[in-house]
Amino acid sequence: MNILNLPDWEVIELKESEYDYAIHAKYTPEPTACIRCGVIGQLYRHGIKRQRFMDLPVHNKRVGLIVHRQRYHCRACKKTSFQPLPDMDKNHAATLRLLAYIGKESMKRTFVSVADDTGIHERTVRRLFALEAARLESEVHFETPRWLGIDEVHLVKRARCILTNVEQRTVIDMLATRTKDVVSRYLYRMPDRQYIELVAMDMWLPYRDAVRDILPQATVVIDRFHVIRLAIQGMDTIRKDTRASLTARQSRTLKRDRYILFHRRSDLDEQDQFILDLWLGQFPLLGKAYQFKEDFCDLWTVKDRQEAIDRYETLKASIPTELQPAFKPLTTAVGNWKAEIFAWWDYPITNAYTEAIAGLVKLTNHTGRGYSFKAIRAKLLYSNLPTFHRPVFDRSLKERLPFTTLGEIKDYGVKFSTLYEMLGEV
Repeated sequence: MNILNLPDWEVIELKESEYDYAIHAKYTPEPTACIRCGVIGQLYRHGIKRQRFMDLPVHNKRVGLIVHRQRYHCRACKKTSFQPLPDMDKNHAATLRLLAYIGKESMKRTFVSVADDTGIHERTVRRLFALEAARLESEVHFETPRWLGIDEVHLVKRARCILTNVEQRTVIDMLATRTKDVVSRYLYRMPDRQYIELVAMDMWLPYRDAVRDILPQATVVIDRFHVIRLAIQGMDTIRKDTRASLTARQSRTLKRDRYILFHRRSDLDEQDQFILDLWLGQFPLLGKAYQFKEDFCDLWTVKDRQEAIDRYETLKASIPTELQPAFKPLTTAVGNWKAEIFAWWDYPITNAYTEAIAGLVKLTNHTGRGYSFKAIRAKLLYSNLPTFHRPVFDRSLKERLPFTTLGEIKDYGVKFSTLYEMLGEV
């Protein structure tokens, strides 16, 4: 049996050890013309040289291919040449299929793992990864989304901008920085950018300025979790101040307070709700802060936008004087971003998937230990490309379809679920 599964190759001998296969083989077709001068019929055999090439792993073992390569001498030009090996790479002592395998696997796995699996040095794996990334960069182009998500992740000592397709829950790109100039240039180069309808983001001013300049037709929607987080942070300020004024014995009564206070009352079990009531009764100021946080979160249960605005204004006016400094970052943010925050009631989209990818990016960096930004970006974008690209919507329609909530998720771009599985999160 030909274990190589390569046409025109003949296996001479097979040796097996605990971790490796050594396969002696020869390539059967012989050249008819000299590869140096091109003269036909003037070649004669001039000995055999054994050359070692690495091949695809078999049975979880590295494969070393010992090629019995024929050498020829040309009577016309008086020069010697070796038998051509079309299945072997000219620049690496490896088969072409192994190099293709390394390029794909290095996108999903660590370089050390791929090197150990194939018997190729890690430096070579890194070079092949870079070549594969450059190839994919020139060939792969994701469809411009209808709903764009923009967020950031702190990576390699710098904040990086992540862009996603919110509607399809896929990754589009990761930029080196999150400055307005960099984001604006990227948005300007996006094909069919005029079809972007919604942009979900956090309250980072350069993002909004870039979208207003390049995508004037798009509606900016602030992700509600960023706003709610400010309310939680305001309550947490009161919690910390309360703890700081307590004795060590009193402080012990607030065990697990951070966990319980950060959750909605409806999400707590009966025991935690009982503990919460004891705390709020014992610490009135903390109780007021917690109730404000709960009332603020309830805004997102209101269906009408104007009603939500009116309820917020009433809630803001009712903040006790002693709580106003703690919740000032929240009220200031809502004042500066009022239109974008309350746009959620007309377009209830979330940027949670964009934020989730930040954790995966950090995990990729931690797993690899020393990846460059370019390497992490390539792994993020090309780790598991879809087999086909499907348009998000029909751009030939003269009338735009009305806004709808998230529907069927299609295979488009790099899925978040695929990245979770790749990194062992599922």
